[in-house]
Amino acid sequence: MKNLDFFFRVAGAVFLSGAPLLASAQGGQQRWPDYRSNELESLWLEGGAEVGWPALLREDTTRFSNFIFQCKQKPFSAPGESTAAQWVRVAYHDMATHNANDDGLGGLDRSILYELDRPENVGNAFPLSLEELSQLTRYVSGADVIALGVVHSVVECGGPLIPFRGGRIDATEAGPAGVPEPTQTLEEHTEKFRKQGFNKTEMIELVACGHTLGGVTAGDFPDIIDNTTAVKPVSEFDTTRTFDNAVVLEYLKDTTNNLLVIHPNATVVSDKRIFGSDGNKTMETLADEDTFQARCRDLFERMINTVPKGVELTDVFEPIKAKVGRSFLTFNQTLGLHTEIRLLTTNDNRKVTLKWEDRISGGQTHSASPFKVTETTNGALAARLGHTPTHYWFNPTIDANTSISKFWFEVDEGNGGQADIYDNGGAGFPIAQDKVIWARDLSFHGQGFPDFIWSFTMAIRNDAGTIGQVSASVETFLRNNKLNFIKSTATLERDTIVPAVAGFDFYTFHGTEKIDDRIYFDVTATIGEEKVTEEYLYNYWVTENVNNPDGPIEFL
Repeated sequence: MKNLDFFFRVAGAVFLSGAPLLASAQGGQQRWPDYRSNELESLWLEGGAEVGWPALLREDTTRFSNFIFQCKQKPFSAPGESTAAQWVRVAYHDMATHNANDDGLGGLDRSILYELDRPENVGNAFPLSLEELSQLTRYVSGADVIALGVVHSVVECGGPLIPFRGGRIDATEAGPAGVPEPTQTLEEHTEKFRKQGFNKTEMIELVACGHTLGGVTAGDFPDIIDNTTAVKPVSEFDTTRTFDNAVVLEYLKDTTNNLLVIHPNATVVSDKRIFGSDGNKTMETLADEDTFQARCRDLFERMINTVPKGVELTDVFEPIKAKVGRSFLTFNQTLGLHTEIRLLTTNDNRKVTLKWEDRISGGQTHSASPFKVTETTNGALAARLGHTPTHYWFNPTIDANTSISKFWFEVDEGNGGQADIYDNGGAGFPIAQDKVIWARDLSFHGQGFPDFIWSFTMAIRNDAGTIGQVSASVETFLRNNKLNFIKSTATLERDTIVPAVAGFDFYTFHGTEKIDDRIYFDVTATIGEEKVTEEYLYNYWVTENVNNPDGPIEFL
């Protein structure tokens, strides 16, 4: 990766309009259901979007923060490469063409995906980091993921906790070129930063903050570091691998190995020109570690909040005290409810109980205990806030005849006090319908085959009217399509292999196109005169057989 011209280049102006972001994660309160805010809060606090099933909570592929946990390198990366520095560079390049004084276009908007062929975006930092944009979902934008990449990178490397706001909107095409080049003059750099909204002092601070991580990579910048003679492929900006002011102190002491300061070719020493542009006054101020950390926090917050005109960000996120996750009915031979609640602390004496109310019998209440409890322990952000997010997972059997109308949770901390009730402000967490239900255990997602095999099956009530058309709106995520979702429609056919169960028929769709990641789908069935929809289902929750499509199915 190259972190060399970390502060050079950018992102554009055309963006995709989207629904307003509800403020459910602000003030520690949850509005439910609100997929966008809830997924963002999980990605911010725990380093991964809502996974919806306990097995997925432990997998590296679903944990955004695992890529930068404790400021570590990615597996198989070259010595000296910094994943955290890659994220900071990506964010700056995506933001840098913002024009604060004229049209207000440009900013952090993910347009960099369409700009990777530009010389100004040379290096592996962009494609390597953008691979993790697979964390985006139907409701979480790539631009928000890039901003979170900065937040997590800085805190994982021991730096300040940067306040996070959501609501960025992804561009659908490239923005204008024009990120500052390391060979440009001081005057050109100053003007570029001014257009971005940063004055001369802030320019010095921002470059120093950005260059506390990473370095110059030989493979990306052979004119600066000779790949054939280099002792290692990355010449780091300072002698530490943490977020500290060593880059400042070593510069002031004249002991720096930063090639952008000491290189014999005067045209490439952009850090030297910038750092010394006010007689080292700003750098001397940054020699105080507390000042350095505070300024970096404030400037990085401004950087990730620099968005195109018209994009409104949310309030600053705070942890949700008691958060109900993705919840849905399931059906195989029996009706079930899958749900979970996440609390911010652990407590071995705590008793968490799920309660629900019948849909048919006039309000009879039932209860269940969790089948699994998991903790999220591998993230610096939650730890910095003093939290150990703990998930309580439930999957009780529901009487299909009486069904379920709503549910809630009772939490007894085991301290002799009164139990807390989490019931969506008194309304309960509603189950909107029980006529179109996902048959999760009969659905399938196979990986590793030449032609990926996948299907999804729905249980449709046959005692509520004649079943007409059953169709799905499908969104397939493809890495080789600029990390966009491909939208399509599908028709589910009556499944003649799966026998009907009293009150339900089964309908299945068998996918034929290759997928390399995930699918979201909404299923709508016409039942009598009514159209009923079950929305936002996710193939990562289905059964999986990795190596043998004809062998036994493994359950996640």
